Amino acid sequence: MNCLRENSYVSHKCEDLKKNYLSCRMSNGLMEEEDLSQLGMRDYSGVQIAKRDRKKEEGGFVAGIAYVDALAEAKNKKKNS
Repeated sequence: MNCLRENSYVSHKCEDLKKNYLSCRMSNGLMEEEDLSQLGMRDYSGVQIAKRDRKKEEGGFVAGIAYVDALAEAKNKKKNS
């Protein structure tokens, strides 16, 4: 979790740590030997990841708030009818 926090939750930056962790578990018999690609590990070398646009979050955007506002408005209309 520290790696994710330190890298703004961009998971591909922690790929080496994940690979090392899983390899260690397999080599110590804590999990079955398996190809890392079968566990979702990818080779990100040479891949450029787009920077995440955070304009909405910085402006105070909250996912689902329009729905909540519409629901509250509908309830108020129903009460006043």
